[in-house]
Amino acid sequence: MEIKEFVDTNLTVAIQARLQRPREGLHLSDLELCLKKSYYRKLFPQPISDKQGVMYAIGFGVQQYLYPEPEKLYICDGINCSPDYYEGYEIKTTRAAIKNFNPCKPHWLLRIKGYCKVLNRLDYVLSVVFLIPAEIRSWQFVFTQQEIEDNWSDVLFRSAILKDAFRDNQPPTPDFHEPWECKFCECAGFCLPG
Repeated sequence: MEIKEFVDTNLTVAIQARLQRPREGLHLSDLELCLKKSYYRKLFPQPISDKQGVMYAIGFGVQQYLYPEPEKLYICDGINCSPDYYEGYEIKTTRAAIKNFNPCKPHWLLRIKGYCKVLNRLDYVLSVVFLIPAEIRSWQFVFTQQEIEDNWSDVLFRSAILKDAFRDNQPPTPDFHEPWECKFCECAGFCLPG
């Protein structure tokens, strides 16, 4: 028997094709992290790294396995929202360690509170699938209506900045991003700092 390792370009092409599908309108996920990345992704889509593609594929696969029903689209103030599961559940995958894990990541909270807004609810469940060791942990968040409304005001502010950027054909400013984002961003090679 002979065994050869090779790069299966069919898989990487399939992953890239899935991730490069254009989405109509502005989605809540476009507003949760770097607005410049959202701007560039819509106007100048770039292939992502194979590692990023595999991580996205794992996340999509876990979501489809746990919630096989198609996502429902909700629109609020012109922002498209598609919760993982319409009954108030969000699923995430992570390579992070379970020990000392903090589920209160600002971009996760922005999205969860946004889904609370569109689903008219105060509570939401976040389930995180840890890849190594393989384990699932879940947290129930209960927000006040004021927390949800304050979050939505931030979402609308970010939306206005991104819409202005598209209208003016200029990258958005100010930008909001976490320091770690640029390291993994497919737009880092041509994105202007600031």
